[in-house]
Amino acid sequence: MRTEADMLRLITDTAQADALWAAVHRMCHLFAREECALAARLSFPCDRVRQENTLRFLRAVQLLPADATDFTPEG
Repeated sequence: MRTEADMLRLITDTAQADALWAAVHRMCHLFAREECALAARLSFPCDRVRQENTLRFLRAVQLLPADATDFTPEG
């Protein structure tokens, strides 16, 4: 099992971090697509605003400097 220090080293390596973020974004888009498909089958609305807000938050976190210790979203 990896320690917190191991994980921090992994995500601060630029190539590894880029691959991890790419996977996170792909997973979010896949989940959003499947969520809307299921919502349609159940006659529920698909909350695209919430989906976009989630992606916007993840992008903001991704852009944080490596030494960030706090995050306060704007607006």
